[in-house]
Amino acid sequence: AMHHSLLCLLLLYAVCCTKGARILGIFPTPSISHQLPFQAIMKALAARGHNVTVISPNPLKVSLY
Repeated sequence: AMHHSLLCLLLLYAVCCTKGARILGIFPTPSISHQLPFQAIMKALAARGHNVTVISPNPLKVSLY
């Protein structure tokens, strides 16, 4: 019973403490090969619910909106 209560308390704490962030990514390099790793990171952050804004000379081919 004690372990069950502790588990419930930890799960409740985890749910209450999750937050989203507003993230600004500035990637001024015009080389797409330098931006691909960062695009993957920004897409993953957006998929997880963060508000992501990216400033780049190379727009995405498919908008995330």
